[in-house]
Order: sequence, then structure tokens, then C-alpha cells
Amino acid sequence: MVDYKTRIFYETETGMMGAEVKLYSEEGENIDNIVITSESKLAEIAERVLEMDDTYVDMEELTSVLLNASEQVTINATRFQGYVPADFARALHSHSEYAQINHSSPQDVYGKGTPANYGHNKLINNLTSSSYVDGEALAAYQGKVLKDAIDAAVANICKWEKVTLSGHDSVASYCNLYVNQALRLARVTYNRNSVKKGVGSSKDGNNRDKNPSPYWVVGAATNGGIYLHKAGAIPEAYQPSTRVSQPFYRGDFVFRVETDGGIEVHNINGKGSQTDGISIHQNVLYHY
Repeated sequence: MVDYKTRIFYETETGMMGAEVKLYSEEGENIDNIVITSESKLAEIAERVLEMDDTYVDMEELTSVLLNASEQVTINATRFQGYVPADFARALHSHSEYAQINHSSPQDVYGKGTPANYGHNKLINNLTSSSYVDGEALAAYQGKVLKDAIDAAVANICKWEKVTLSGHDSVASYCNLYVNQALRLARVTYNRNSVKKGVGSSKDGNNRDKNPSPYWVVGAATNGGIYLHKAGAIPEAYQPSTRVSQPFYRGDFVFRVETDGGIEVHNINGKGSQTDGISIHQNVLYHY
């Protein structure tokens, strides 16, 4: 509704008569002032005031029209701030061409990562995959599994254990055996001074030494090896698959580890003093 107030005036000096009309909104705001100076103008103003209710709408009515709750009014604006309707998204629309915010999926609809292209990957948490597959990446945890396996392998490769010897003729007094079980390597060290005699290796039909007296290691050539420690001096699990031979003392003497675990010396040229004997300091490495 529009309110108005009218003030009529008359000037005695000039005989002029007029009217002033002030228009107010419902909130009491002064919308306009109209000054009437003639009868015809007054009539015109009066007619305009009477037509205002039909010409203008108040805020409540305008809000109701814009809300268009019952959709009785067709609002067909061609532009909004310079934009045409095609520039705006409709109320009911979708963007199927775009990935959703959380777009994890058991399918490969969003593209796989490949050697040539970036893409989505699936984590594999095992070390048993036998072939390459696009989009599969190894889980970080498997890095620890690999590291633990490598660390354990390196530790085993570098691990040497000493084996206690208890074989013939106090072998543990002169000989040490170290084994690397990961590489199946054995290391024999032998340190003994003034060695003069050993035990013959030949046997009779009853598995007895043919000559129970010790054989000379020095001073005379022998036809074969003379045992310092008989079979079993090196435990069976660590005995070499073939004889291990290593020369010492100018190459005239050969130190041997036999396949039966015995330790022997072969004097090739009959060198050495039977009085002083010979010192043996050997370090032999072999695969068992």
C-alpha cells in the first residue's frame, strides 16, 4: 500500500492556490513529492494516486511472485548479468564425464597407470605376482618384506660358525673348523709345530692298520698320504666332496683334507729332518 499526505495552500497577495502531495511507502519512506499548481494538474495527480495500487506492487507481493511456489507465473528472463541460460547449470543435471570425489573402484573405468601414461593404480600386497600387469603397484609394506629377506640373507652369507671337533688324535688341539651354512663353505685352519710322524692309512681285511707303527712324515718319500688324523676328524656333514690339496713348505709337502674327513700330509720328495720334524700352518677353504 502507498500512503500520501496532501497540503493545500493559498497566497492572498497573488490569489494563487495550490497543493503539495507527499507519497510514502508502507515502511514510512518518502517516495516522492508532488506540487500541484493548477486544477488540471491536481486532477491528473489525483488520478495517478488512485491508480498506484494497480500500477505498483509491494515487497511482499514481489517476493511471492519471484518465489513462484505454485509455478503459476512463467519467468522467462533471457539474460542474467549478461549471461544466457545456456551459461548456467540446470537444477537436474549430472557430470558423468567427471570422476566423483571418492572414485576408488574395483573396475578400471578411470584409466590404469602404464609405463607410458599416468593413471590409477591398484596396490598388490604380495611378492608372488609372476608377470607385469598395467595399473598394479607394489605396496610399501612389501619393501620391508624384501629388506628383511635381504638383511637375513646378507647376515647368513656373512655368518661363520665354529664347529667343535672331537676326532682322532687330539685334532681339536691343532685344527679349527669354521662353516658358512648359507654358502656351504668350510674353512680349516691347522697349526702344529715339529710334526715328525703320522698314522698310515692302509688297512687289512679286518679294517686294521697293516703297520700299526707310525709312518714318518719327514725324511723319506711316501707313496701316499700319511694321516695326521684319521677319518672323521672333520664331521661328516662338513666333509669335502673331493679331496682338497694345498702345498706348503716350498711345495715339497702337500696338506690334504680327505673326503672321509681325515687330515693327512704327503711328502713328495722326502724332505725334512726327522730330528726337527716340520711345522704345518695351513688355511684351507672348500665347498662341502
